[in-house]
Amino acid sequence: MKKRFTFLALLCLAAAYVSGQTITSFIVSPPQPGPADSITVYIHLNFNYSGCAGTAYYGGVAGNHIGAGALHCMGMLTALCADDDTVVIPPQPPGQYVFVFALSTGSGPACTPGIVPGDIDSVPITVYPVSGIAQQETVRPYAISVSDGHLSISWHDAGALPAWISVVNVAGQKLIDTGVTASRQELHGILTEGIYLVTVTGSGGKVWHQKLLCH
Repeated sequence: MKKRFTFLALLCLAAAYVSGQTITSFIVSPPQPGPADSITVYIHLNFNYSGCAGTAYYGGVAGNHIGAGALHCMGMLTALCADDDTVVIPPQPPGQYVFVFALSTGSGPACTPGIVPGDIDSVPITVYPVSGIAQQETVRPYAISVSDGHLSISWHDAGALPAWISVVNVAGQKLIDTGVTASRQELHGILTEGIYLVTVTGSGGKVWHQKLLCH
């Protein structure tokens, strides 16, 4: 426990002095978590080496700071390499939090990291009381499918139409943002292999969020 809080204290101090260059974006899912929700944070990373495999870890909570980090092993050649880390945070009490992520890189057969993290960045997270937000529906009135990179949406309940759907990748780019009027509709935009966050808003104002994994 003492090591965990020491780790978090170092992250909070270092975050004030280190400007993020390798951590390019965060996606928090669900976007409006309640006290019963586990929170998943997807971190998109860019490196200037031919290899960048790594492992992320959850560091714990100290006050309103949630700590996490990762160690990635660099290749020997200079080249662009991108990777996505995933950190799962257990349910937290309602409140305002700051998720702080420390990225370390290593090299050589043992992947020996440096003394100071290579990059540190953060993102705010708000955990809402159950009564404080419109709760997400546990049963979605639609189904999403992907074939050859093309996304289609089919509705079980046409009463939710017209609707709106947006699809964002882990780099924060909005790839699809369009209205839906048909009970089955193919959407414009090609999805490559990766993780996406889908937000669907029905005609009554209900909002559904889901993670979409394309292989």
